[in-house]
Amino acid sequence: MRHLVIIIVSLLLVVATWAGWRRHVFNELKIAHPANVAEFESDMTEALARQIFQELQKNGPSAFFLAFGERLTPPSGAFIARFQNVQPRVERFDAAVMPPTGMIMDTSSGRIGLIVQIIKIKPYVVGEYEVEVAISNAKAGWDHFVYRIFNAGGEWRVKGRTPA
Repeated sequence: MRHLVIIIVSLLLVVATWAGWRRHVFNELKIAHPANVAEFESDMTEALARQIFQELQKNGPSAFFLAFGERLTPPSGAFIARFQNVQPRVERFDAAVMPPTGMIMDTSSGRIGLIVQIIKIKPYVVGEYEVEVAISNAKAGWDHFVYRIFNAGGEWRVKGRTPA
């Protein structure tokens, strides 16, 4: 009888160990998922993106390609439509290709563009946010910035920018 109890306890221990290992190895939280674009598509994000596009116009890109999150999730067509009056034009990230040369190319024209990746938005204080942004053409170490943005009377304004 004692051997049967030891065998049952040993089997339970093996099953519990296997289940814990499997949960650890295949943990759903470790798998990177596309960003939830609804969290990014707001008036605040639009105001920040417009400011960034204005700063980057001097580089002469043929287009800006907008992406959200760490996995470069393209924004919705409705959000891109907000930028119809921006020159050069603003496109979804999936309208670009990245050949081995490292350049960002517009699939419709073959011309060089820039990716603006809004990685993370987090509250800083009430009414003020820190937004992590990556820009594709910047030198290593200067390609990530944290913008601080706040709402002043219904209008979103950039308070500052620091390298991330």
